[in-house]
Amino acid sequence: MTAPSTRAVACPISAWNATDFFKLSTDIAYTKAKRVDNSSGTRAGNNGNTTGTRLDFDTSGDQVSLALSGFDFGDVSKYRYLESSASREQATTDGFAGRLDGEYEIPNFFVKSISIGGRYTTRDVERMQGTRNHFPVAPAGSPAITFPATIFPQGLGPIANADDFFRTGNVPNPIGVVYAVPTAIQRNQALLCQVFGDTVCTVSYAPANTYSQKEDTYAVYGQINLDLDVLGVPVDGNIGARYLRTSLSTVGVIQRPNGSTSPIDQDASYNNFLPSANLRFKVTPDLFLRLAAAKQLTRPQFTNLSPTLNISSLAANQILSINAGNPDLKPLRSTSYDASLEYYYSRSGYVYLSGFLKKVNGFIQNTVTRETVSLPDFPTVTQADINRPQNGDNGTIKGFEVGTQTFLDFLPTPLDGFGIQANYTFVDSKAPSPIAGQSVPLQGLSKNSYNLVGFYEKGGLRLRAAYTWRDDYVETTTGPGSGSLPIYVKPFDQLDASIGYSINDHFDISFDASNILNALNQTYFGEKIRPRFNNIYDRRFGLVVRIKS
Repeated sequence: MTAPSTRAVACPISAWNATDFFKLSTDIAYTKAKRVDNSSGTRAGNNGNTTGTRLDFDTSGDQVSLALSGFDFGDVSKYRYLESSASREQATTDGFAGRLDGEYEIPNFFVKSISIGGRYTTRDVERMQGTRNHFPVAPAGSPAITFPATIFPQGLGPIANADDFFRTGNVPNPIGVVYAVPTAIQRNQALLCQVFGDTVCTVSYAPANTYSQKEDTYAVYGQINLDLDVLGVPVDGNIGARYLRTSLSTVGVIQRPNGSTSPIDQDASYNNFLPSANLRFKVTPDLFLRLAAAKQLTRPQFTNLSPTLNISSLAANQILSINAGNPDLKPLRSTSYDASLEYYYSRSGYVYLSGFLKKVNGFIQNTVTRETVSLPDFPTVTQADINRPQNGDNGTIKGFEVGTQTFLDFLPTPLDGFGIQANYTFVDSKAPSPIAGQSVPLQGLSKNSYNLVGFYEKGGLRLRAAYTWRDDYVETTTGPGSGSLPIYVKPFDQLDASIGYSINDHFDISFDASNILNALNQTYFGEKIRPRFNNIYDRRFGLVVRIKS
């Protein structure tokens, strides 16, 4: 259960023309948000004799086919309750941002204007989390305590069918009838406490899972805007730079896999000079060459900097899955170079070809390692798969994109409002693999992808249909149960559409539909012969009304 709330106060952008050639602008904003998450889970398993059990599966089609023999999941007497727990998390966030910019225009000069400014932002978050295990704690060195299903048989319900299985209707469970704990039972914490003999049903926030973080950023920047001729070729664009200082503090308790804790009051800061340049060469009135270069900085998310350990699940083999943060995480730094050619073959149509190269330093990737643990809440567990973010070695991203867009304005009215847009992107990326001496593509980047869009815009009416396809990509370099293999997502496509109408300058309405084709998301370990998950996403529909004053 989630109960979010957000408050925001913003001062509208203010502009002041000090002279005919100099103007100032400023804006400030303050936000405050709070989120409370309550979750619970009770798990049961079947520990019957598996001698002679055989599982056959076929992954050649869109759906995995399973066949189980030599084992009866329908025998309730073989089930045992393995785990029952509840957790509660609260996060409170405050943020402030303010900027002051100035621009000085220079008439009749190749430097059209000079822009300078400063920006200050601050963000702080406080997180509190607690977990209560309803099972009695087993003495150290003893087997984990479980309960036979017979102590609470009504806590298990049969699942004979897979309801609305991959949008094909209700189908029989491929491995016969199985039993699971119904959602209503899992949410009834008072009942579960009574069944398992727990006298404390209220989850309290644990000091070891409470911490606060604060980030302050200070930036000053300047830019010159150009308009000149170079060897008879008109050139415009800008050259600028940003100086950025970031200060980060973390206060709380750091948890270690061996069960020890210690206070953490850690400060870190880094300074960065980030130059950039963007130039457009008007080779002919219809042919443009664009060149750009820049340095960028991407800061880690607060959740990645957490000093705590969050237990996500306990497997049947008594291996814990734990998500951890990394307070020592450094920002990702990159240098990018871009070049493109654009040809405008009509008033509303153009084609382009662009190439890009980005060198990445210290990119952030998640790694899963099997570690020895000694945790008070799980005294009989000695091993855990811990998923934590780390700074990797350097990586590179290079590739190209080709595309076009045009209105079909050669058609008679009202058909001249139709248009098309299409693009194709090739990306070659390389980053170190968790396996020494090997490399993998960067997370989230497909080697091949394309978009096809058809649209109509005329007289306030807007129609749009967009089809997207992307190749395999790395979801994470390692994950629970992957054996250090990267987890990939298979090729994925999606169709979205929308229709909108602007009634006047103050009122606009639109209807949006996403994932019309019920896209299937499939993941695998390293190679496609090692399937992981098959997920189907829901269609989403939305009605949007915009009112402008």
